[in-house]
Amino acid sequence: MPASCFHCEGAVTPTTPSLKCNGACKKHFHVNCLNLPEPDLVKFTVNKDPWSCSKCLIMTNITSAPITFAQMEQLMKNQLDVLKAEFFNKIDDYFGKLDNRVSAVENDVKLLRNELDTFKNSGTCNVDSVIEEIEDRKQRASNILLFNIKESSATNVAERVADDFKKVEAILSPLGAFPNPKTIVRLGVSKDNHNRPMKIIYNNENDAKEVLKSNKNNKNRNNHFCPDLTERQRKHINAVKKELQDRLSKGEDLALRYKHNTPYIIKRNSSKNVPKN
Repeated sequence: MPASCFHCEGAVTPTTPSLKCNGACKKHFHVNCLNLPEPDLVKFTVNKDPWSCSKCLIMTNITSAPITFAQMEQLMKNQLDVLKAEFFNKIDDYFGKLDNRVSAVENDVKLLRNELDTFKNSGTCNVDSVIEEIEDRKQRASNILLFNIKESSATNVAERVADDFKKVEAILSPLGAFPNPKTIVRLGVSKDNHNRPMKIIYNNENDAKEVLKSNKNNKNRNNHFCPDLTERQRKHINAVKKELQDRLSKGEDLALRYKHNTPYIIKRNSSKNVPKN
Protein backbone atom coordinates (compact mmCIF):
# COMPACT_ATOMS: atom_id res chain seq x y z
CA MET A 1 0.00 0.00 0.00
CA PRO A 2 1.50 3.41 -0.96
CA ALA A 3 2.44 5.82 1.80
CA SER A 4 0.15 8.76 2.53
CA CYS A 5 0.81 12.26 3.81
CA PHE A 6 0.22 12.51 7.57
CA HIS A 7 -1.07 16.07 7.11
CA CYS A 8 -3.56 15.81 4.21
CA GLU A 9 -3.83 11.99 3.93
CA GLY A 10 -3.16 12.26 0.18
CA ALA A 11 -1.04 9.62 -1.56
CA VAL A 12 2.73 10.08 -1.66
CA THR A 13 3.91 9.48 -5.23
CA PRO A 14 7.02 10.28 -7.30
CA THR A 15 5.17 13.31 -8.68
CA THR A 16 4.32 14.69 -5.22
CA PRO A 17 7.55 15.77 -3.44
CA SER A 18 7.57 14.61 0.16
CA LEU A 19 9.77 14.20 3.23
CA LYS A 20 9.93 11.22 5.56
CA CYS A 21 10.41 11.97 9.24
CA ASN A 22 13.80 10.79 10.52
CA GLY A 23 12.41 10.68 14.04
CA ALA A 24 10.44 7.98 15.83
CA CYS A 25 7.18 8.32 13.86
CA LYS A 26 8.71 7.71 10.36
CA LYS A 27 5.67 9.36 8.81
CA HIS A 28 5.56 10.96 5.35
CA PHE A 29 4.62 14.60 4.69
CA HIS A 30 4.02 16.39 1.38
CA VAL A 31 6.47 19.25 0.99
CA ASN A 32 3.57 21.56 0.05
CA CYS A 33 1.80 20.67 3.31
CA LEU A 34 4.78 21.66 5.46
CA ASN A 35 5.09 25.30 4.32
CA LEU A 36 8.85 25.17 4.83
CA PRO A 37 10.90 28.34 4.25
CA GLU A 38 13.14 28.37 1.15
CA PRO A 39 16.43 27.61 2.99
CA ASP A 40 14.87 24.56 4.65
CA LEU A 41 13.46 23.35 1.33
CA VAL A 42 16.94 23.34 -0.16
CA LYS A 43 18.43 21.79 2.95
CA PHE A 44 16.01 18.85 3.16
CA THR A 45 14.95 18.26 -0.46
CA VAL A 46 18.11 19.12 -2.40
CA ASN A 47 20.88 18.43 0.11
CA LYS A 48 18.91 15.48 1.56
CA ASP A 49 19.68 16.41 5.17
CA PRO A 50 17.78 14.32 7.76
CA TRP A 51 14.45 15.92 8.61
CA SER A 52 12.21 15.38 11.63
CA CYS A 53 8.64 16.50 12.15
CA SER A 54 7.91 19.02 14.89
CA LYS A 55 6.48 16.42 17.29
CA CYS A 56 9.47 14.09 17.01
CA LEU A 57 11.81 17.07 17.30
CA ILE A 58 10.21 18.03 20.61
CA MET A 59 10.42 14.49 21.94
CA THR A 60 14.08 14.26 20.90
CA ASN A 61 14.91 17.51 22.67
CA ILE A 62 13.08 16.40 25.81
CA THR A 63 14.71 12.99 26.03
CA SER A 64 18.21 13.92 24.87
CA ALA A 65 19.05 16.45 27.56
CA PRO A 66 17.49 18.31 30.47
CA ILE A 67 15.83 21.53 29.43
CA THR A 68 14.73 24.61 31.31
CA PHE A 69 11.16 25.75 31.72
CA ALA A 70 11.78 28.60 29.26
CA GLN A 71 13.09 26.15 26.66
CA MET A 72 10.08 23.90 27.19
CA GLU A 73 7.79 26.89 26.86
CA GLN A 74 9.47 27.87 23.57
CA LEU A 75 9.20 24.32 22.23
CA MET A 76 5.51 24.22 23.10
CA LYS A 77 4.99 27.62 21.47
CA ASN A 78 6.68 26.39 18.29
CA GLN A 79 4.52 23.30 18.28
CA LEU A 80 1.42 25.43 18.81
CA ASP A 81 2.39 27.63 15.84
CA VAL A 82 2.75 24.51 13.67
CA LEU A 83 -0.62 23.17 14.79
CA LYS A 84 -2.25 26.55 14.15
CA ALA A 85 -0.77 26.67 10.64
CA GLU A 86 -1.97 23.12 9.93
CA PHE A 87 -5.42 23.95 11.27
CA PHE A 88 -5.82 27.09 9.17
CA ASN A 89 -4.52 25.29 6.07
CA LYS A 90 -7.15 22.58 6.54
CA ILE A 91 -9.87 25.17 7.13
CA ASP A 92 -8.80 27.05 4.01
CA ASP A 93 -8.83 23.85 1.95
CA TYR A 94 -12.25 22.90 3.35
CA PHE A 95 -13.81 26.26 2.51
CA GLY A 96 -12.29 26.12 -0.98
CA LYS A 97 -13.93 22.75 -1.62
CA LEU A 98 -17.17 23.94 -0.03
CA ASP A 99 -17.17 27.00 -2.28
CA ASN A 100 -16.91 24.79 -5.37
CA ARG A 101 -19.71 22.53 -4.11
CA VAL A 102 -21.96 25.52 -3.51
CA SER A 103 -21.22 26.74 -7.06
CA ALA A 104 -22.07 23.29 -8.42
CA VAL A 105 -25.38 23.22 -6.51
CA GLU A 106 -26.22 26.72 -7.71
CA ASN A 107 -25.60 25.62 -11.30
CA ASP A 108 -27.72 22.49 -10.81
CA VAL A 109 -30.58 24.67 -9.55
CA LYS A 110 -30.10 27.04 -12.48
CA LEU A 111 -30.15 24.06 -14.85
CA LEU A 112 -33.45 22.87 -13.43
CA ARG A 113 -34.92 26.36 -13.70
CA ASN A 114 -33.74 26.69 -17.29
CA GLU A 115 -35.22 23.32 -18.17
CA LEU A 116 -38.53 24.27 -16.57
CA ASP A 117 -38.58 27.64 -18.35
CA THR A 118 -37.83 25.94 -21.65
CA PHE A 119 -40.72 23.55 -21.19
CA LYS A 120 -43.04 26.39 -20.19
CA ASN A 121 -42.05 28.62 -23.09
CA SER A 122 -42.37 25.82 -25.62
CA GLY A 123 -45.83 24.94 -24.41
CA THR A 124 -44.77 21.33 -23.89
CA CYS A 125 -44.46 21.23 -20.11
CA ASN A 126 -45.99 17.79 -19.75
CA VAL A 127 -45.03 14.32 -18.69
CA ASP A 128 -44.79 13.03 -22.26
CA SER A 129 -42.12 15.63 -23.19
CA VAL A 130 -40.05 14.82 -20.12
CA ILE A 131 -40.24 11.08 -20.74
CA GLU A 132 -39.35 11.60 -24.40
CA GLU A 133 -36.25 13.61 -23.43
CA ILE A 134 -35.18 10.98 -20.89
CA GLU A 135 -35.61 8.15 -23.39
CA ASP A 136 -33.70 10.08 -26.04
CA ARG A 137 -30.77 10.65 -23.67
CA LYS A 138 -30.80 7.00 -22.63
CA GLN A 139 -30.63 5.90 -26.27
CA ARG A 140 -27.82 8.28 -27.11
CA ALA A 141 -25.77 7.26 -24.06
CA SER A 142 -24.40 4.25 -25.98
CA ASN A 143 -23.26 6.43 -28.90
CA ILE A 144 -20.28 8.68 -29.46
CA LEU A 145 -19.55 11.10 -32.29
CA LEU A 146 -16.25 11.35 -34.14
CA PHE A 147 -15.37 14.30 -36.37
CA ASN A 148 -12.94 15.11 -39.20
CA ILE A 149 -12.43 11.55 -40.47
CA LYS A 150 -12.01 11.26 -44.23
CA GLU A 151 -14.80 9.32 -45.93
CA SER A 152 -14.18 6.36 -48.17
CA SER A 153 -14.59 6.93 -51.90
CA ALA A 154 -16.03 3.42 -52.38
CA THR A 155 -19.46 3.23 -53.99
CA ASN A 156 -20.47 0.12 -52.06
CA VAL A 157 -22.07 0.89 -48.66
CA ALA A 158 -20.58 -2.18 -46.98
CA GLU A 159 -17.08 -1.20 -48.13
CA ARG A 160 -17.52 2.35 -46.79
CA VAL A 161 -18.67 1.04 -43.41
CA ALA A 162 -15.77 -1.43 -43.26
CA ASP A 163 -13.37 1.43 -44.03
CA ASP A 164 -14.86 3.48 -41.18
CA PHE A 165 -14.39 0.55 -38.76
CA LYS A 166 -10.71 0.33 -39.73
CA LYS A 167 -10.20 4.07 -39.24
CA VAL A 168 -11.83 4.03 -35.80
CA GLU A 169 -9.68 1.05 -34.79
CA ALA A 170 -6.54 2.86 -36.02
CA ILE A 171 -7.37 5.88 -33.83
CA LEU A 172 -8.27 3.87 -30.72
CA SER A 173 -5.51 1.23 -30.82
CA PRO A 174 -2.74 3.58 -29.59
CA LEU A 175 -5.01 4.73 -26.74
CA GLY A 176 -5.75 1.27 -25.31
CA ALA A 177 -8.01 -1.75 -25.68
CA PHE A 178 -11.66 -0.92 -26.27
CA PRO A 179 -14.82 -2.91 -27.12
CA ASN A 180 -15.75 -3.16 -30.79
CA PRO A 181 -18.60 -0.88 -31.94
CA LYS A 182 -21.92 -2.45 -32.84
CA THR A 183 -22.17 -0.31 -35.95
CA ILE A 184 -21.00 2.98 -37.45
CA VAL A 185 -23.08 5.44 -39.48
CA ARG A 186 -22.31 8.78 -41.12
CA LEU A 187 -24.59 11.67 -40.24
CA GLY A 188 -26.12 13.98 -42.85
CA VAL A 189 -26.16 13.98 -46.63
CA SER A 190 -22.99 13.03 -48.50
CA LYS A 191 -21.30 15.97 -50.26
CA ASP A 192 -18.11 16.39 -52.25
CA ASN A 193 -15.09 17.53 -50.20
CA HIS A 194 -17.04 17.18 -46.97
CA ASN A 195 -16.40 14.58 -44.28
CA ARG A 196 -19.59 13.83 -42.39
CA PRO A 197 -19.40 13.12 -38.64
CA MET A 198 -19.41 9.47 -37.58
CA LYS A 199 -21.92 8.15 -35.10
CA ILE A 200 -20.32 5.13 -33.44
CA ILE A 201 -22.90 2.93 -31.73
CA TYR A 202 -21.78 0.61 -28.91
CA ASN A 203 -23.61 -2.23 -27.21
CA ASN A 204 -24.01 -0.33 -23.94
CA GLU A 205 -23.35 2.95 -22.18
CA ASN A 206 -20.23 1.72 -20.32
CA ASP A 207 -18.45 0.84 -23.59
CA ALA A 208 -19.09 4.36 -24.89
CA LYS A 209 -17.85 5.91 -21.63
CA GLU A 210 -14.56 4.02 -21.85
CA VAL A 211 -13.90 5.45 -25.29
CA LEU A 212 -14.81 8.99 -24.20
CA LYS A 213 -12.34 8.71 -21.30
CA SER A 214 -9.57 8.02 -23.82
CA ASN A 215 -9.93 11.58 -25.13
CA LYS A 216 -7.45 12.82 -22.50
CA ASN A 217 -4.76 10.62 -24.09
CA ASN A 218 -5.67 11.56 -27.65
CA LYS A 219 -2.91 13.88 -28.89
CA ASN A 220 -4.63 14.43 -32.25
CA ARG A 221 -7.20 17.06 -31.25
CA ASN A 222 -8.59 17.16 -34.82
CA ASN A 223 -9.99 13.65 -34.35
CA HIS A 224 -11.88 14.05 -31.11
CA PHE A 225 -14.73 12.03 -29.61
CA CYS A 226 -17.90 13.66 -28.25
CA PRO A 227 -20.98 12.32 -26.49
CA ASP A 228 -24.15 12.10 -28.57
CA LEU A 229 -26.25 14.84 -26.96
CA THR A 230 -29.89 15.77 -27.45
CA GLU A 231 -30.82 19.15 -28.89
CA ARG A 232 -31.89 20.32 -25.45
CA GLN A 233 -28.51 19.35 -23.96
CA ARG A 234 -26.62 21.16 -26.71
CA LYS A 235 -28.66 24.32 -26.21
CA HIS A 236 -28.00 24.23 -22.47
CA ILE A 237 -24.23 23.79 -22.97
CA ASN A 238 -24.16 26.79 -25.32
CA ALA A 239 -26.11 28.86 -22.79
CA VAL A 240 -23.72 27.95 -19.96
CA LYS A 241 -20.67 28.72 -22.15
CA LYS A 242 -22.17 32.11 -22.99
CA GLU A 243 -22.77 32.79 -19.30
CA LEU A 244 -19.16 31.78 -18.57
CA GLN A 245 -17.80 34.21 -21.17
CA ASP A 246 -20.00 37.02 -19.83
CA ARG A 247 -18.77 36.44 -16.27
CA LEU A 248 -15.13 36.07 -17.35
CA SER A 249 -15.38 39.41 -19.15
CA LYS A 250 -16.42 40.95 -15.82
CA GLY A 251 -13.25 39.71 -14.14
CA GLU A 252 -14.47 36.58 -12.37
CA ASP A 253 -11.93 33.73 -12.15
CA LEU A 254 -14.04 30.80 -13.32
CA ALA A 255 -13.78 27.47 -15.10
CA LEU A 256 -16.17 25.05 -16.80
CA ARG A 257 -16.60 21.50 -15.50
CA TYR A 258 -18.81 18.65 -16.70
CA LYS A 259 -20.71 16.02 -14.73
CA HIS A 260 -22.78 13.45 -16.62
CA ASN A 261 -22.45 15.64 -19.74
CA THR A 262 -23.97 18.56 -17.83
CA PRO A 263 -21.80 21.69 -17.60
CA TYR A 264 -21.46 23.84 -14.51
CA ILE A 265 -19.35 26.83 -13.61
CA ILE A 266 -16.92 26.80 -10.67
CA LYS A 267 -14.59 29.34 -9.15
CA ARG A 268 -10.93 28.58 -9.88
CA ASN A 269 -9.50 29.91 -6.61
CA SER A 270 -11.43 30.42 -3.42
CA SER A 271 -10.79 33.60 -1.45
CA LYS A 272 -8.46 33.06 1.49
CA ASN A 273 -10.04 34.90 4.37
CA VAL A 274 -8.62 32.71 7.14
CA PRO A 275 -6.32 34.71 9.40
CA LYS A 276 -2.70 33.57 9.67
CA ASN A 277 -2.41 34.21 13.37
